[in-house]
Amino acid sequence: MKLLNYTVMCLCYTPPSADVTRDAKEPASCDALSFSSAPPAATGLYCVGINTEAANMIIYKCLVSGDEMFSDIYKIITTEDGLFYEVEGKHLTRKLGDIDDSLIGGNASAEELAEGTDAAVESGVDIILNHKLTETPAYDKKTFMSYMKSYLKALKEKVQEATPDKVGAFQEEAKSATLKMRDMIAANKDLQFYTGESMNAEGIVGFLDYREDGQTPFMIFMKCGLEIEKC
Repeated sequence: MKLLNYTVMCLCYTPPSADVTRDAKEPASCDALSFSSAPPAATGLYCVGINTEAANMIIYKCLVSGDEMFSDIYKIITTEDGLFYEVEGKHLTRKLGDIDDSLIGGNASAEELAEGTDAAVESGVDIILNHKLTETPAYDKKTFMSYMKSYLKALKEKVQEATPDKVGAFQEEAKSATLKMRDMIAANKDLQFYTGESMNAEGIVGFLDYREDGQTPFMIFMKCGLEIEKC
């Protein structure tokens, strides 16, 4: 997230050249000083910058279950047909129960995690781990269309409640997306399928695939099955 403001806790003298909001000639002595940009390097010997204001994060949730599927911390591409989001992730290894190290500016390697600790670790795609997505059994065309029948019924009810004037457009978009997803399944036997944390049987299912390099994971989600929330 883009930092907009900083608070600095200083335990030493702050030179008067620092651009702070109070009289910098006085010893800082655990006062909180606000900077409009990154704290100057000359500001004390024991200063710690703390983010006090940040841009909103956008969360993408399943319209049916309310489960959080992904957020805007990842690279997100809207497909040319406008029907899907492609969300690009990465493989990571972390201590079991930890948040994604990259979210707080770290970059710990698997070797660093294992070194000097007996803590359990987990590995996988960051989108899946961070949002606690759950893998479902693999679909073929027949089982997928059966799932979509019940899912689209539940989804239509949600759209009808929220925006009844958009039901017609939703149905057309959902129909086109369903046929394209069916074709994806037929063309790629290596796809993996994930639903939200609640494992709602009528919730959205995302597809996990890999770029041509065979190393970069990305997930595919139907746009009209998601709602956007700022937090």
